[in-house]
This record gives sequence, structure tokens and C-alpha cells, in this order.
Amino acid sequence: MEHIKILIIEDDPNIRENLGELLTIKGFTVCLAANGREGILQATLEKPDLIFCDITMPEINGYEVLKFVRENIELTLTPFIFLTAKTNSIDIRTGMNLGADDYLTKPFTINDLMAAINTRLEHKIKNDELINNKVNSFHAIVNRTAMHEFNTPLNGIIMGSELILNYFDNLSKNTILELIKIINQSSNRLHRTVLNNTLFAELLSIENDVEKKKRFSEGHCPSIAPVIEKKVLEKTTAANRSDDLIINLEDAAVSISPDNVERIIDEIVDNAIKFSPAGKKIQVTGVVSESFYSINIVDCGPGMAQIDASMIVPFKKLNVSSITVEGSGLGLYLAKRLIELNNGKLNFSPNKPEGLQVKIQFTIKQKKI
Repeated sequence: MEHIKILIIEDDPNIRENLGELLTIKGFTVCLAANGREGILQATLEKPDLIFCDITMPEINGYEVLKFVRENIELTLTPFIFLTAKTNSIDIRTGMNLGADDYLTKPFTINDLMAAINTRLEHKIKNDELINNKVNSFHAIVNRTAMHEFNTPLNGIIMGSELILNYFDNLSKNTILELIKIINQSSNRLHRTVLNNTLFAELLSIENDVEKKKRFSEGHCPSIAPVIEKKVLEKTTAANRSDDLIINLEDAAVSISPDNVERIIDEIVDNAIKFSPAGKKIQVTGVVSESFYSINIVDCGPGMAQIDASMIVPFKKLNVSSITVEGSGLGLYLAKRLIELNNGKLNFSPNKPEGLQVKIQFTIKQKKI
């Protein structure tokens, strides 16, 4: 078991050395730390497969070590077993709530020790296999989606431009104009795909980086109504749906950057346009309450039953059986994630007699006078 690395964090030198010697004899690679601070350093450097840790230690106790481990992206799934003389149910519950995998109560036997190690390592192997399967499945979905979302508009650009280049003298002005429209639409779709995939990669990279996360989670929009109106008019005009728009916006200052407001509105309104036929109204309202600014976007499309924000995941389209639309299923997830990062709320509800209502709430910084 030389490939299995175990970290022992224990301030009692007799227990630490004896346990280290025993596990070395059993064939494990062993790292030793005399206190919590040293244990955190060793864990960070060595990336052990399993950690034993005493609870009661000076400066940094076992609970604080466990909290660090669970919040570190490279260590978060590492099996963690407390070594303790405490048998109080409250102490045990505290550790379990923080993410401890097991307890060994001092004194313990060799059989107890090996049973705990084997159980945790078996669970880790199964979890690793499950995670790898999910990651591989996700990669397959991403690859399939990416190929379609990149190739489809790219084909439109290539074919449209080749027709103009090869048959320019034989094409009417109207035909050329239609081909240019196809190229433009395909270019915009490709550009949107690139932007969404770039944003998705950025959001994945910030999960355990506080400073990077501030770029998306700290912002202030002093006047939200003009930002919403500009984006909504831009989207409906591009889709030739200006006559379908009903817009009524109160104004306020909110705790989110204007750029993020634009990204969110872009995706939600884009869905409203996709899922509602021309001639059906799309209503966008903004209402100020004591604590929140509420944006309601209502379409008159087929609607969706039994939907909530937890169902919105990357590269998965929402199931609307009566209509088929283009897209990767990524845009709505990006909007949801930006709302979450800014402590906002996202809710869906059916709009009677037809359609869907999307409600977004942001915290108000200061009411506009």
C-alpha cells in the first residue's frame, strides 16, 4: 500500500509516532504533523489520500483543520477521520456537520484502525469512480453540444459566403441580401456561443477563488431601468418583435453590476422570444419594493410545468414538447448563476392562460428619488 498516503495530525508525540510506525509497517506512506497549523501545511503540500486528525490541539484545533480541508478544492473529497478522547454526542455531531467521515475514540485497537481505513478508502474509490463517470458523461455532452453549436452557424457562414463568391453575377439583389442575412444571423449565433462558453469557463474557475469571484459578485447599478430597457429593445428589435413588447419599468439602484444585468436580461428575454410566436405579447416590468427590485418577464408561449431553478443545469435544454428551438441550453444556466452570485432570486411560474412568467429579484441599494 505504498501508493496510499496517510497524514496523521496529532499533538501527542507518543500517539503520533506509534500510529505512524504501525501504518508504515502496514505498507502505507505516512506523513506526520505535530499540530493543526503544521497539518494544514502538510495536507496542502502532500495531498494525502486519508487524514487522521486529533480534535483538541493548541492554536488550530481539529475542527478548524477539517473546515480548511473541506473548503480547499484539491482536498475537499479527502477522507477525514477524527482521533478523539471525546465521546460526547454534541462533539461528534459538530464534526459530522463540518464533513468528518468517521471517528476513532482513543484508545482504539489495530482492528478498529484498519477497519476505519479500509472503509474510508473503499468509499473513496467508489466516489472517485462515480465522479469520473459523471465527468466523462458531462464531457461527452459538452463535446456533442459544442460541435453542434459551433458547426451549425459556421456552416451557414461558409455556405452563404461561398454562394455569393461563386455565383455573384447570377444572383439577384434580393437573393444576395437574403444570403447576407443568413451569414449575419449565423455570425451572431456563433459569437453568442463563443461568449457563453467563455463565461461558463470563467464561472467554473472562480468557485474557489475569492478575488476572482468578486468580479462577478460585487457590483452596483445606480439606475437599473435604462439598462434593462436598452437590452430588451435591442433583443426585440433584432427579432422583429418590437410590436409585441409591453414594457413598464420603475427605477432603482441595485446590488449588481450593469454588465451582469445586461447578460441576465439578454438570456431571459432571448428565451421569451424563442418560446413565443410572433404576434404574441412579451411583457417586461420592473417593480420597486422595500428591499427588492423585481423584474417580471412574461411570454405567451407554450409554458412549462413543474420547473424551478434547481432544474437549470449546464448544456441541458428545458423540455418544451410543443416547440423546438436552437441553442445549447447553456444561456439560462449562466443567467441563473450570475443571479445567485449576486444574492438574487430566480423563480418560474405558469402564466394563465398560456405562457411563462420569470421573476428575478435583486437587492435594492438605494431607492431612486
